[in-house]
Amino acid sequence: MQSSKKVLDFFGIEPYNKNTDNDNFAWHTNYEVVNRKKLLILMHDISRFRVLIYGIKKNDKNNLSKIIKETIYVTMESEAYGGFMIKAYLDNYDKVTFGKKRIEK
Repeated sequence: MQSSKKVLDFFGIEPYNKNTDNDNFAWHTNYEVVNRKKLLILMHDISRFRVLIYGIKKNDKNNLSKIIKETIYVTMESEAYGGFMIKAYLDNYDKVTFGKKRIEK
């Protein structure tokens, strides 16, 4: 995931460098504060599909990959994607890594 500096700083994550151009598993992430709680915003790079995780906390860092995968599953299911399609996508989705956002020129 290409992450904003806010996300990297909030979770205390060391950025991982990986080329995600045309990667079907590439997402962008940022967060905003809504009603004094953190709202983690994920957006798929190719399809622009969005996933929101409300109420995320710093101590969720240890389970962040699991939380993200579960939320992607629930969101895709609520949007009427087939269970087989979701499972196939998430089974091929390796460990969630966070990198710095690239600035397009």
